[in-house]
Amino acid sequence: MASFRCTLVYTGTDNRSHFGDLELPMDKIPTGDRTAPIAATGTLFRSGDGKAAYWELHPAPQRQFVFCLKGSFELECGDGAKRVFNAGDVFLVDDTTGEGHRFRELSGPTLMSWVMLPPDLDLSAWRV
Repeated sequence: MASFRCTLVYTGTDNRSHFGDLELPMDKIPTGDRTAPIAATGTLFRSGDGKAAYWELHPAPQRQFVFCLKGSFELECGDGAKRVFNAGDVFLVDDTTGEGHRFRELSGPTLMSWVMLPPDLDLSAWRV
Protein backbone atom coordinates (compact mmCIF):
# COMPACT_ATOMS: atom_id res chain seq x y z
CA MET A 1 0.00 0.00 0.00
CA ALA A 2 1.29 3.48 -0.84
CA SER A 3 1.63 6.15 1.83
CA PHE A 4 2.27 9.86 2.25
CA ARG A 5 4.96 10.73 4.77
CA CYS A 6 5.32 14.10 6.45
CA THR A 7 7.02 15.66 9.46
CA LEU A 8 5.22 15.97 12.78
CA VAL A 9 6.05 18.61 15.40
CA TYR A 10 4.76 17.55 18.82
CA THR A 11 5.14 18.38 22.51
CA GLY A 12 7.08 15.77 24.45
CA THR A 13 6.83 14.86 28.11
CA ASP A 14 9.63 17.41 28.73
CA ASN A 15 7.23 20.21 27.62
CA ARG A 16 9.45 20.92 24.58
CA SER A 17 8.66 20.44 20.92
CA HIS A 18 10.26 17.62 18.94
CA PHE A 19 10.24 16.29 15.38
CA GLY A 20 8.59 13.02 14.51
CA ASP A 21 7.06 11.50 11.39
CA LEU A 22 3.58 10.69 10.20
CA GLU A 23 2.73 8.18 7.50
CA LEU A 24 -0.76 8.48 6.04
CA PRO A 25 -2.00 5.43 4.13
CA MET A 26 -3.03 5.97 0.52
CA ASP A 27 -5.35 3.94 -1.67
CA LYS A 28 -4.85 3.33 -5.39
CA ILE A 29 -7.13 5.27 -7.71
CA PRO A 30 -7.04 5.31 -11.53
CA THR A 31 -4.98 8.51 -11.58
CA GLY A 32 -2.53 7.70 -8.74
CA ASP A 33 -2.89 7.39 -4.97
CA ARG A 34 -4.88 9.34 -2.36
CA THR A 35 -5.49 9.44 1.36
CA ALA A 36 -8.91 9.15 2.91
CA PRO A 37 -10.58 12.54 3.51
CA ILE A 38 -9.29 14.38 6.59
CA ALA A 39 -11.67 16.74 8.38
CA ALA A 40 -10.53 20.38 8.50
CA THR A 41 -11.91 23.40 10.34
CA GLY A 42 -10.31 26.19 8.30
CA THR A 43 -7.60 27.26 5.89
CA LEU A 44 -5.43 30.35 5.56
CA PHE A 45 -2.65 31.52 3.26
CA ARG A 46 0.32 33.77 4.05
CA SER A 47 2.89 35.30 1.71
CA GLY A 48 6.15 37.06 2.47
CA ASP A 49 9.34 38.39 0.93
CA GLY A 50 11.52 35.66 2.46
CA LYS A 51 13.44 38.06 4.69
CA ALA A 52 11.22 39.40 7.41
CA ALA A 53 9.36 36.56 9.08
CA TYR A 54 10.86 35.19 12.27
CA TRP A 55 8.97 34.01 15.29
CA GLU A 56 10.53 33.24 18.67
CA LEU A 57 9.51 30.12 20.57
CA HIS A 58 5.73 29.74 20.45
CA PRO A 59 3.29 26.85 20.61
CA ALA A 60 1.07 26.25 17.59
CA PRO A 61 -2.27 28.02 18.09
CA GLN A 62 -4.01 24.81 17.02
CA ARG A 63 -3.27 21.49 15.33
CA GLN A 64 -2.63 22.21 11.64
CA PHE A 65 -1.03 20.95 8.48
CA VAL A 66 1.41 23.50 7.00
CA PHE A 67 1.95 23.39 3.23
CA CYS A 68 5.05 25.14 1.87
CA LEU A 69 4.02 26.42 -1.55
CA LYS A 70 6.88 28.86 -2.40
CA GLY A 71 10.23 29.67 -0.83
CA SER A 72 12.08 27.93 1.98
CA PHE A 73 11.62 27.92 5.74
CA GLU A 74 13.38 26.67 8.85
CA LEU A 75 11.62 25.22 11.86
CA GLU A 76 13.50 24.79 15.14
CA CYS A 77 12.02 22.70 17.92
CA GLY A 78 12.43 23.49 21.60
CA ASP A 79 14.97 20.67 21.84
CA GLY A 80 17.24 22.54 19.38
CA ALA A 81 16.65 20.28 16.35
CA LYS A 82 16.18 22.17 13.07
CA ARG A 83 14.70 21.19 9.71
CA VAL A 84 14.43 23.10 6.44
CA PHE A 85 11.22 22.92 4.42
CA ASN A 86 10.95 23.90 0.78
CA ALA A 87 8.17 24.33 -1.75
CA GLY A 88 6.23 21.07 -1.90
CA ASP A 89 6.95 20.05 1.71
CA VAL A 90 4.23 19.45 4.29
CA PHE A 91 4.42 19.23 8.07
CA LEU A 92 1.88 18.99 10.87
CA VAL A 93 2.31 21.17 13.95
CA ASP A 94 0.77 19.60 17.02
CA ASP A 95 2.88 21.30 19.70
CA THR A 96 -0.08 23.28 21.02
CA THR A 97 1.27 23.16 24.59
CA GLY A 98 4.71 23.70 26.08
CA GLU A 99 7.34 26.16 24.89
CA GLY A 100 6.77 25.48 21.18
CA HIS A 101 8.98 26.03 18.15
CA ARG A 102 10.79 28.82 16.26
CA PHE A 103 10.08 29.59 12.63
CA ARG A 104 11.89 31.70 10.06
CA GLU A 105 11.82 32.32 6.34
CA LEU A 106 15.08 31.49 4.55
CA SER A 107 14.34 32.60 0.99
CA GLY A 108 11.46 34.09 -0.87
CA PRO A 109 9.12 35.13 -2.07
CA THR A 110 7.21 32.76 0.19
CA LEU A 111 3.72 31.33 0.21
CA MET A 112 2.35 28.97 2.84
CA SER A 113 -1.02 27.48 3.61
CA TRP A 114 -2.25 26.30 7.00
CA VAL A 115 -5.08 23.76 7.17
CA MET A 116 -6.53 23.66 10.67
CA LEU A 117 -7.55 20.27 12.04
CA PRO A 118 -10.02 19.32 14.74
CA PRO A 119 -8.32 18.93 18.15
CA ASP A 120 -9.86 15.48 18.58
CA LEU A 121 -8.40 14.07 15.33
CA ASP A 122 -6.65 10.82 16.29
CA LEU A 123 -3.10 10.81 14.88
CA SER A 124 -2.03 7.56 16.54
CA ALA A 125 -2.57 5.36 13.45
CA TRP A 126 -0.28 7.67 11.43
CA ARG A 127 2.63 7.92 13.90
CA VAL A 128 5.86 6.28 12.73
